[in-house]
Amino acid sequence: MEGVYFGRYFFDPKLICYKILLTQCIFYLGLSCIIWILDFNSKHRVSLSQIFRCTQLSLYSQSSQIIWISHLINAFIGGVALLLIVERARKCLDYTFTAYFIHFILCYMNCGLPDGWEIWLCWLVSIVVMTTFGEHLCIKREMKEIPLHGSYMKIPES
Repeated sequence: MEGVYFGRYFFDPKLICYKILLTQCIFYLGLSCIIWILDFNSKHRVSLSQIFRCTQLSLYSQSSQIIWISHLINAFIGGVALLLIVERARKCLDYTFTAYFIHFILCYMNCGLPDGWEIWLCWLVSIVVMTTFGEHLCIKREMKEIPLHGSYMKIPES
């Protein structure tokens, strides 16, 4: 497809890899900062295992609630990152899924296949929130009016 909405699209795998890497960095930076803030406020011990947690998340323990809240808040941060990095609504799902797939691979390498349905539900809800929020922001930007400046566009006054 030659001309897309914003001009010509050139396949640039290097740029795509940089965007994936930047999205992943923002994903982990946001998640770790949120977990650190919530742990600090709740007097929990900060641990790297909270980021790469594969064990069952109980909806009733405070440490699990910190993980849930962190992932949900981070999904909104990820949506803003998609607006700034990806800039296209139709690519938001791809980059979101890639970020969470890499997260899944790292969790699997850390502690094996996640057990319990709660962690899968947490990730699924976070994927949906990050994708829809990022798409909403991107569509909002795409639908902005394009200002046309120039003498040929002057509207005659009545």
